[in-house]
Amino acid sequence: MTRVQIARYSSLSGNRAGFLDTRLPGGAKENLKLIGRGSSENPFPPAISGDHRYVMNWVRIPPGGGSRMHSHPTQEVFIPVEGDMTIYWIAEDGEEHTLAAHPRDCVSMEGGVMRGFRNDSDGQALMLTIVTGNDAGGPLLWHADVVAEQKALAT
Repeated sequence: MTRVQIARYSSLSGNRAGFLDTRLPGGAKENLKLIGRGSSENPFPPAISGDHRYVMNWVRIPPGGGSRMHSHPTQEVFIPVEGDMTIYWIAEDGEEHTLAAHPRDCVSMEGGVMRGFRNDSDGQALMLTIVTGNDAGGPLLWHADVVAEQKALAT
């Protein structure tokens, strides 16, 4: 018997506080989990249950918001659907690189790459993210600057 599950976008509930960076400037976003548990920082259950061996999320991002520099051992794919995004990462040469990503572009990051994204549009952006091999969850590794900024905010 085939098992079918549907996650209707209009019925999804989002989470605005699932990550360390959401309280920092440039870290505002709303994560809508579709498939897979994902990061252990975001314990909310996905809309579609089961072991899929990948994680898929919608991310709603206000102007200037996004995800601060982080890494995880798994690959991540960014597909902007609405709005223009900047995807940024630290390459093997230690330099930060940026890429303008427009609706329906697809950007793939290898595991272990320190990466982030930002909404450069005047309105809310919507992006689909896919993380491979991380259905069981796991921690994110935040860039030292992000951790220091969070510690300063907490004191």
